[in-house]
Amino acid sequence: MSVVGPQLYPDDYLLTNVWGNAQPKVAAGADISVTVPNGQIWRVASLRALLTASGNAANRNVGFIVKNQDGTSVYEYNLTAALTAGQSGVFTFSKDVASVPTAIATTNRLLMPMSSEPIPAGWSFGTSTLNIDASDQWSAIGLWVETLLPPRGE
Repeated sequence: MSVVGPQLYPDDYLLTNVWGNAQPKVAAGADISVTVPNGQIWRVASLRALLTASGNAANRNVGFIVKNQDGTSVYEYNLTAALTAGQSGVFTFSKDVASVPTAIATTNRLLMPMSSEPIPAGWSFGTSTLNIDASDQWSAIGLWVETLLPPRGE
């Protein structure tokens, strides 16, 4: 008989694959959403994409979001600075970023923190854009992921 408590739980996952690829462009006016496939556990190293805001007047506040299998938001981190109408910016969400920028840089490249926790099968992650317009476009989407296996016996 073995006793397992929270402090004794073997939560070390086995790294099985590290990969990066381009994701398809999403429909205009939609946010990026990627669902972890059945039987897999992912740790997202980074998600990078270009947001081109239409000329319609409204500021876009961008965030990184994780949703469980029911679609309930369990994690969200939002940029405090806004992308204005007619502006574009390259957003890089990375587990290695510790702080969020308070202003859009002159290069329109933004680094944003994101969760480094493993994301189980059926859960999704992506962008959450406040005031997204029907003509706004996320494109040039790149994803870097570590695929994990649970500890033996799970």
